[in-house]
Amino acid sequence: MRSYKSIIIALGFVAGIMGSGCKNYLDIPLPVDRISNQSAFTNDKSCAATLNGIFGTLSGGSLFDGQGIGYKGGLYTDELTNYSVSELNTSIYSSVVAPGQVSDLWTTFYAQIYRVNAALEGIAASKSVLNHRAQWMGEAYFLRALLHLYLAGIYGDVPVVVTSDYAKNNVLPRSPLADVYKQVIDDLLQAEKLLPESYADVNGNITPDRGRPNRGAATALLARVYLYTRQYQLAADKASDVISQNTLYSLAPLANTFTVAGNKETIAALAPLATNTLSPYVKDRYIYLSAITSPEIPAGNTISSYGVNGVLSQSLVKSFETGDQRFTQWTYGIYQVKNGDTSRYYIPNKYKSKTTNDEYVVLIRLAEVYLVRAEALAQLGNTGAAARDLDAIRLRAGLKETTANTKETLMTAIVQERRTEFFTEEAHRLMDLRRLGLLDEVMTKEVKVKNGTWQSFQQYWPISPTEIQANPNLKQTLGY
Repeated sequence: MRSYKSIIIALGFVAGIMGSGCKNYLDIPLPVDRISNQSAFTNDKSCAATLNGIFGTLSGGSLFDGQGIGYKGGLYTDELTNYSVSELNTSIYSSVVAPGQVSDLWTTFYAQIYRVNAALEGIAASKSVLNHRAQWMGEAYFLRALLHLYLAGIYGDVPVVVTSDYAKNNVLPRSPLADVYKQVIDDLLQAEKLLPESYADVNGNITPDRGRPNRGAATALLARVYLYTRQYQLAADKASDVISQNTLYSLAPLANTFTVAGNKETIAALAPLATNTLSPYVKDRYIYLSAITSPEIPAGNTISSYGVNGVLSQSLVKSFETGDQRFTQWTYGIYQVKNGDTSRYYIPNKYKSKTTNDEYVVLIRLAEVYLVRAEALAQLGNTGAAARDLDAIRLRAGLKETTANTKETLMTAIVQERRTEFFTEEAHRLMDLRRLGLLDEVMTKEVKVKNGTWQSFQQYWPISPTEIQANPNLKQTLGY
């Protein structure tokens, strides 16, 4: 990874960009970034401010929002058809990503891991009275797990960084994927022990706001990781722990799945930066819908010139069953008439509001936990219970109960349900296809539509040559 000295310098620049006005994270009288000295951890407010800087970076940059993981993962797989003129987006869509093109996620995620480690060390070492020390430590462990999980999901084997000692970190090699997952699990188990059951604000008070993780967020993410690592009983157990908390969590109507007010489906989320005057709302909406004033593309315009970066792929559109209300509620149709022929396109429309704090970037929601348990139970042979969990999601979408009743047919049905439930959300499709051994098969067909190329090594992305030059023990992703 890039020199940690340069990362430390860059953090000051990041803080300057972010300002100090992120609602829910930064509504306390402190600058957003305090990481490098003990004065950062002398009281609860300063500890919260340190973590606020990390939450703010993750919500304010193109990481989990806008042209971030969900958008890039959608372009790379079979979710989106690209109409962006960006060279990077075109390369991602064609599956011809070159080393150095997708280094922003690597660099930014490791910069945040450094900040998390500094926070963990500083909070643990602080001799001040910290009334909410457990909450701050739990949030930090959750963040470190989340960041390592997505680094592994994008790049495969990655360095596991658990200290702020840049001299050690600068020579770390890539760890095997199994070791990365082990660290993620260990961190989430710590977070689960430390975080409160209820959602808490910067003062440690119970709040309906879900912009900071609670214990259920750690448990839900553990269920996902146990599923990824094929520890099916543990995945089912952790999912059950979350689903059973029906006073905290319940499925929301499709129209409210991504709203903030009164939404009990959201388990973990990031609040958009209120200081972003261009788009103080979830940037997914800005990326897909900002320039659209009418569903009809005017004569003389192309999709690109009309401001559309990407539309749902034809294979995804066709995969929705007749009557699936997710297609009605979560997509926006546009069309163009040319020489008497009408061409129709569909844009992701999960995030609809341009009002600050109407919607957060949802990282984990209850629908995922139901489908995690459905898959785990199917793998364990409990097909009846698996079908019931699957049906919870199908019935919410206006569909009939599944007819699948064997492990094989249920797995096919669950993969399909995950496709139509989580499209363009945080690269779920990319990670699902890869972990289930389906990515090569799907992409070999899909690249023919994209006029791209596909080889098995492209399942993971390359890292920048700059990272390799800075660290002699760091090797390029195999195949690049």
